[in-house]
Amino acid sequence: MFAHNLETVPRIFKRIRPAFRYDRSLDVITKARAAGLVTKSNLILGMGETPDEVTAALHDLHHAGCEIITMLPFLVGPGPMHPL
Repeated sequence: MFAHNLETVPRIFKRIRPAFRYDRSLDVITKARAAGLVTKSNLILGMGETPDEVTAALHDLHHAGCEIITMLPFLVGPGPMHPL
């Protein structure tokens, strides 16, 4: 299994994952699937995305060839965190 977590929707992607690009993450998943790997990704919910944005991200993952998708809530822990 090849796991590459998208984490969030395009509108807030750069704030959440500044060293990554949304389209590049989808491309990584597409290439892994084309190589015959089972592909998995994750979305973290509750960071300001809308239901329509989540639906669009799920469609993006599906079209990229992602076979397994998990969705988890954003959990606030101790220490520094992303401002919502």
